Amino acid sequence: MVLAQTRTPQGYSAPTPLEFKAGEKARFGQELKAKIEDARSGMRGLLDRMKDWDAFYESDLPPKDFPWQNCSNLNVPITQWVVDAWTAHVNDVVLGVSPITLVEPPPELAANPDVKAIAAKVQDFLDCMETDKMKLAAVLADEVHVSALLTPTANVKVTWKEEYRTVRVPQPAMDAFGEPAIDEFGRPASEIAERQEVKYRGPKVEYVDLKNFVIYPLTSRTIDDAYLVGHRYRLTPDDIRRRIKEGLFERGAEDLIDQASSESSDAEDFEMDEQLEALGIERSQEFESLHFWEILTGFDANGDDLNEDCLFTLEASSGTIVRATEYPYWHGRRCYVAFRALTRLNRYFGRCIPQIVEGCQREINAIHNQRIDAVHIAMSKAFKYIEGTVDPDRIRIYPGAAIGVQNLTDIEEFDIRPIVPGADSEEQAIRFAEDASAINDISLGKPTEGQKTLGEISLANARGGIRFGDVI
Repeated sequence: MVLAQTRTPQGYSAPTPLEFKAGEKARFGQELKAKIEDARSGMRGLLDRMKDWDAFYESDLPPKDFPWQNCSNLNVPITQWVVDAWTAHVNDVVLGVSPITLVEPPPELAANPDVKAIAAKVQDFLDCMETDKMKLAAVLADEVHVSALLTPTANVKVTWKEEYRTVRVPQPAMDAFGEPAIDEFGRPASEIAERQEVKYRGPKVEYVDLKNFVIYPLTSRTIDDAYLVGHRYRLTPDDIRRRIKEGLFERGAEDLIDQASSESSDAEDFEMDEQLEALGIERSQEFESLHFWEILTGFDANGDDLNEDCLFTLEASSGTIVRATEYPYWHGRRCYVAFRALTRLNRYFGRCIPQIVEGCQREINAIHNQRIDAVHIAMSKAFKYIEGTVDPDRIRIYPGAAIGVQNLTDIEEFDIRPIVPGADSEEQAIRFAEDASAINDISLGKPTEGQKTLGEISLANARGGIRFGDVI
């Protein structure tokens, strides 16, 4: 169970609920819902492209029916080895140092031993929090870095979290008069009591999938200058009741529970199920749930006619606000952080590796599958025959086949000469992908193919190093 902002550690204040005028809350909820839907509609093209990039990366292409049903549709794993190679390089550079965060005194105080000692202590504290408490290295290596390379922008949410667990402990039993109870053997009786204990208290880094992220307007340059930013998550009826009991949601949120459905109400849920089924995984079990958006946006919380960042949680389908508070963090920065492999000028969404090599990937796949289809055509003959003279179901090519006909001219082979693309075409496309991604045989640590001079090898290595340094 994860509780946020319900207990207040030293130096941290619980968020203050917002006050609304009559009808203002419902109107503002519908306004937020409309802007979220507008942004998500604008992201539809990007999300569709991301599905193609995922298919290239996972080598999970759907069956083709042209030029015939279930013709060759293999995936040459160019996107996969480029992304994986980049991920390994990034993890090695970013996480290969210890501590992850270096703290140095300012130049004017660098010679002061007391300041240096303070900087060292701050560095040790950050290292303990990042590695032991926050598990930052694992989140970066397993989720953030690979997502930043696979998608235009990877997002993480950094918040204060308090995680609790239920512990069952024995304690003395009391009788009706408030005195210690005695069992039948004359010994003090005991009973099992449940209590909550802190499992974790501190900052938490959580990866937010771009499929569940929203920023409005889409032309925003950064998270801080957007009108609103947030993410979507799913809650079961029990989760909703628990949040009401803990004070995270308003009592009116219980009215939404009847709307919870065991049917997937979101198109992206169906898409996820289809992807799982394509991998041979059965459709996910359905469970009653509702989607909620957690949004950061401006609102006049203190009546000074100026908007301040506030936190809103609204049910996705109805726009009903179930939580509205002042922004709880003193630093004043929005708690989402964006990671991009390659930025785009004045745009929030950057560029990713699958986008860069997509053209080369499609070309290599097309050439590779054309070669397989051409061999298939050459091996599987096609015939023309005079109607009524032969049974077409008996016309099959296999070693030792014999087809009975009335006349030797009743059946005749079509003269089909398939065009077989040369292997050099694939090699050329691979070279294009290497130039576009800066990942080549040298950066992969394997011998170079073909006859390359020492100068060509050094040039390729230097070019890849420049690109690599720019991304890092």
